[in-house]
Amino acid sequence: DFQHFREMGKEALQRGDTPRAVAAFLKGLDAARASGSDADLALALTNVGHGFLRAGRYHTARRYLEEALRAETRRGRCRRSSATFPAQTAEQRGTT
Repeated sequence: DFQHFREMGKEALQRGDTPRAVAAFLKGLDAARASGSDADLALALTNVGHGFLRAGRYHTARRYLEEALRAETRRGRCRRSSATFPAQTAEQRGTT
């Protein structure tokens, strides 16, 4: 079950055991994909991405985090693209 593997991964990260955390998060991702839950899928992808960040595998992390962003966008959770957000923020601050 996704939550079981997520908790295992979080505990491993707290102990500093990044390889074990990534392995647990990847198993959780498999479970999330099998469940069909978009919410679990987005969270699982974020967990895997975070695990790879902690492992220093930045390109791999980015791939999972970008997929998580796409999953959240499909769910209607992300309303602004990352390309427009900085420009809108600058406009709001009056710095453009």
